[in-house]
Amino acid sequence: MPIRVPQPTPMSTRGEAENTLGLMTRVRLFQSLVVISTLLCVVWYALPYVPVTLAPDIESLLQANGAGGSQIVRESWFYNTHFAARLAAGVALLFFVWWGRWLLLLVLAIDLVSVLVGGVAVTPALDQSVYVLLYLSEGAVVTLAYSEPLASAFRRSAKAAPANEA
Repeated sequence: MPIRVPQPTPMSTRGEAENTLGLMTRVRLFQSLVVISTLLCVVWYALPYVPVTLAPDIESLLQANGAGGSQIVRESWFYNTHFAARLAAGVALLFFVWWGRWLLLLVLAIDLVSVLVGGVAVTPALDQSVYVLLYLSEGAVVTLAYSEPLASAFRRSAKAAPANEA
């Protein structure tokens, strides 16, 4: 039985194959980061509801959270709406829906304003660690979503949306 030797491919085909591989790698990386970011968001949102026994002096410090800040950022409807918007942005980004990256940017801008007007921030170490990982992953998601070649996938879906409705 003769050994079959693969034939060399022309340079343009090889370059196209490498570009396709690079694109698929970026797409998988992007989708993985979106899933990680969304899961971190769920964990971060659920952490205040996990029963934890703290020392009395730490509990008294946690009561000072939000002191001197705007009352609106401490309301439950604010956090629930914020959580829903983050989840919607995560699902939209996972499927390359055009408005997903705009919604994530809006959520991050609201986060920045709420941190500036929210008053004193006192959080346990676990909450803060998840919070930092969440924002690092969302920064990577935003960077990838607005860089090529993924940015063109969002633009194509925005142009295709009116054609699909007609």
